[in-house]
Amino acid sequence: MNVQYVRDLQDPRLRHYRNLKDRQLAREGGVFLVEGEHGVRRLLESDFEVASLLVAARRLEKVSAWTDDSVPIYIVEDGMIHDVVGFKFHSGILACGRRPAAANLDEVIGRTVGDDGPVTFVVCPQVLNHENLGSLMRTSAALGADAMVIGPESCDPFWRRAIRVSMGAVFRLPLCVSRDLAADLERLRDEWSFDLVATVADDGEPLATATRHTRTALLFGSESQGLDNRTLRLCNRRVTIPMRHGIDSLNVTVAAAVILHHFQTLR
Repeated sequence: MNVQYVRDLQDPRLRHYRNLKDRQLAREGGVFLVEGEHGVRRLLESDFEVASLLVAARRLEKVSAWTDDSVPIYIVEDGMIHDVVGFKFHSGILACGRRPAAANLDEVIGRTVGDDGPVTFVVCPQVLNHENLGSLMRTSAALGADAMVIGPESCDPFWRRAIRVSMGAVFRLPLCVSRDLAADLERLRDEWSFDLVATVADDGEPLATATRHTRTALLFGSESQGLDNRTLRLCNRRVTIPMRHGIDSLNVTVAAAVILHHFQTLR
């Protein structure tokens, strides 16, 4: 193990962990942070590059079995870890990972689309809440989506809160962060024969009768406004979850789980 004891809060080795400012980490360091045992283990098991771990002394024995000499493990006294991150942090385990180069649509297609097998993409044009995006990544991975396409107006999937809520799914689910979502949707539809399915609150085909094509992309809109008109015009069709008792909408993650499960059972 590459264990290094750190006793000074201002030690430069701790610079990425001090006060946990996601935007600054992304802009200046090209890194992201992962909190807690589950997320850190998922990161270490993935192909992502891990820059370092920050571990409270009481958790060293636990962490020692997870990694080899290639990843430095910075050990601080139990109480000091709260001072480093700027709040009460009881898990005692963090990791700093390096952001990968953003995969474009062609790369994700190359990893996921075969000659004739069914493929399901989840598309998030404008999910602004990090917890919702993290939950969508977890739901998509759990229900067998092959990839996720994230629009340029959506929040960052490598934000600390999104990673935590995803339960590490962000490290397993192929992601494309699109720079021009309309162009990418047109390519999915016209070049690769994806059926673009808009999920809407009303005026769509009832989900129970919806069939699926071999290649399907399910689009989920923003928490408050849904899908915009430009995106809707690009889609082949629309589906709706019928609701009762005056309820007109569901949380985007709940809706995604219901709709994704339906389409996955038809694969």
